[in-house]
Amino acid sequence: MAKLFNVNSDPQGTLIDYNKGLDNIPEAWRETLGKGVTVAVMDSGINASHLSLTKTKIKSTFCSVDGLPVEDGMETNGHGTKVAAIIAACGEEDANGTPVRGIRGIAPEAAIINCKISNDGNYYEGPIQKAFEYLKTSYAEDPLVVNCSWNIAKSQSLTAMFNGLPDNFLCVCAAGNDDDLSDVELFFPSFLQKNISVGCFSDRSLISNMNESLEFFLCSGPVKSCGKNNSYADFENCSMTTAMVSGVLALCLSANLGEHQNLTIGEIRNTLRALQSNQPYQSGLTIYNNPGSIKWTS
Repeated sequence: MAKLFNVNSDPQGTLIDYNKGLDNIPEAWRETLGKGVTVAVMDSGINASHLSLTKTKIKSTFCSVDGLPVEDGMETNGHGTKVAAIIAACGEEDANGTPVRGIRGIAPEAAIINCKISNDGNYYEGPIQKAFEYLKTSYAEDPLVVNCSWNIAKSQSLTAMFNGLPDNFLCVCAAGNDDDLSDVELFFPSFLQKNISVGCFSDRSLISNMNESLEFFLCSGPVKSCGKNNSYADFENCSMTTAMVSGVLALCLSANLGEHQNLTIGEIRNTLRALQSNQPYQSGLTIYNNPGSIKWTS
């Protein structure tokens, strides 16, 4: 059984450390903490003043929402903040700089690009196109994980854009929360071959869209993350599991910097697939083969 996480505690009084909760991954991945890797959180903005995020490295901010200034990375609905926290929150620190409360993400030393493409939880083609143009211009060579915990109607122009992204871009995309047991098409852009698709189910029910093209299928939670203002809350959807995969990919990339920096996208995906399990469903955060899954352990 390829268990990846084993974390269950109350962030109001103590620390949830997703990195230390990782299991069944190479120790070198965990030790890197994601240092040297950048993750673009393409979402509704990030509340960087949340107590668990004040030490998180925000490498840059770019807002592509019509009518808002380009430097406006703040959000109002909480979605981008909870996603960013799973990936790279540093937690609330004591006087000695030690995380003692809140959320510590999977890759707390990874740098975050705050790409704000929505102000209200709705996603549109124009802001998405502008954000990717910014990323292509500013981060053309470095390994870049792009977390896309959202869906949008399929379009020819967006399909061409995703298919034409540089090889150093790893787009991790939510399959959708359609909770249908039948063979349901994954939401766009997750089903594009170049993108990494992530689904979600819980101990109680299927949450996401699912068919044989789904690459990673994760059983989730509820998962605790940063809520509005300085709160913490439970979340249970593809947005969370997509962020988990982005965090694990950041660790994988970080561990392979230097002499292995030219690791291809295909090699990275195969490395993650190697953690999968063919065992029947059990409680715990586990990766399964075809469709794969990372499952939450209570």
